[in-house]
Amino acid sequence: MGQILIRSGRAAKLCQNLGPVGAALYKAQQLRLRYLPPLEPIWLSSQSLLHPVKCRPRTSDFDVFCQVLAHREYRCLDEVANPGLIIDCGANVGYSAAYFLSRFPTARLIALEPDPANFQVLRENLAPYGDRCTALSTAVWSGSITNDTSLRIHSTSGETSTICSGLLAC
Repeated sequence: MGQILIRSGRAAKLCQNLGPVGAALYKAQQLRLRYLPPLEPIWLSSQSLLHPVKCRPRTSDFDVFCQVLAHREYRCLDEVANPGLIIDCGANVGYSAAYFLSRFPTARLIALEPDPANFQVLRENLAPYGDRCTALSTAVWSGSITNDTSLRIHSTSGETSTICSGLLAC
């Protein structure tokens, strides 16, 4: 009996987070991916996204979609109002970035992703958002900073860019 209540609670959350149609499609895709993995990418939708997103077969993409949109990992940001700039470090294939761009329609976003295969899908998923989003194939890591309050991005080609200066407290 307890398992049934837990499962019905999860179903209710999915309906709340994705909408009834989105929840039904999500469950159908979940079963399809588990028992009949596609050979080609599929497109997933959510009521939290302005545009569908690409999901590659046999990758963690569906699990990440689940985490970000079905389980609403970023619900802690529901009270944030109109951020001007969002930086998504480790943007993967862009599900979080697409959510942020949909949730905050006036914000600009910089998405950073070092993996070439993920970066290709990231660009596809964020293309509908136009010039509000800049995708960079690069990584961010911690390091020693001495009296420098700039966020610097080092690309794999060796170039360095300063995204913002004087905004970080060390």
